[in-house]
Amino acid sequence: MTHTARPPRGNHETNVSTKQPASKTHTRLPRPDGDPRGPRRPQTSSRQRSQTPDGKHPAQTAATTSRIDDFGLPKANRIRKRSEYLRLQGIGSRNAKGRFVVITTARAAGGSRLGITASRKVGNAVVRNRIKRLVREFFRHHKQLIDPPRDVLVIARSSAATASLSDIEHELSAALEINVGK
Repeated sequence: MTHTARPPRGNHETNVSTKQPASKTHTRLPRPDGDPRGPRRPQTSSRQRSQTPDGKHPAQTAATTSRIDDFGLPKANRIRKRSEYLRLQGIGSRNAKGRFVVITTARAAGGSRLGITASRKVGNAVVRNRIKRLVREFFRHHKQLIDPPRDVLVIARSSAATASLSDIEHELSAALEINVGK
């Protein structure tokens, strides 16, 4: 009787070949997008044009810059720091008109600046952002009428949620004592 040696207990190793199978296909994808039926959208060659350092084409940059300059409110015209808001609330003069509380204080140098506060009592984020956009729009159009220059803090009340741009113009012009002629 021939006895064959058994592998030790707990050793379940098997011999595995180290040879790699020969690849019959190229390792790269056979077609664009890796889809055997071809691309789902037509492939067009891109036009090479000069670009600005930020990766945009010069025409795009000029259009974007002029659009932002025309409709934005520059940082110089905004109250941005919490300490400035707190200082303004502490020493400013209050004027409550309808849907808004307007707090102002004289400004030593530079033009007028705007700060806006809208709590969750006004509405959800969409409503609050809409009110802020409308107040900024009013300020952007009429900041040159605020003489002498002032820091202006506008606090929206809950009734401001339904205000239109004309309502905001009427109430804020009365609170700031400026004549907004149409």
